[in-house]
Amino acid sequence: MAFRTSSMSWRTSDDFERVGLMVVSANYFDGLGVRAQMGRAFTASEADPKLAPRQIVLTHPYWVGRFG
Repeated sequence: MAFRTSSMSWRTSDDFERVGLMVVSANYFDGLGVRAQMGRAFTASEADPKLAPRQIVLTHPYWVGRFG
């Protein structure tokens, strides 16, 4: 499993928000033994860097802070 940290600009309705992120390998969540609380994480086929759009998994604190 592998990861790297980065950041991006997330467009909101009328502004941009700088967001910290981690780019992770397909087996990252399995390696940690963690499951998504809602929805799901991504599969190995969805982790292909050639795919667009890319998949994201939001943390619970970000979900609550951003989307209530």
